[in-house]
Amino acid sequence: MNKISMTKSIFMVFLLMGMILVSCNKEDEPPEAPLSKVLVIGNSITYHPPAPDIGWDNGSKCC
Repeated sequence: MNKISMTKSIFMVFLLMGMILVSCNKEDEPPEAPLSKVLVIGNSITYHPPAPDIGWDNGSKCC
């Protein structure tokens, strides 16, 4: 790596670190919006009663 490439790399690292520090400002908190709807997709976190006709023999939350 030549001297110019090393200088550019160091500059980019410090620029990136500066951007991260500026973006982590705690004063800018997002407004809290009320939760109006929740969509749950998937069988592993929803309940389904036993259904032997499709292979679900127990009432657990897993297959």
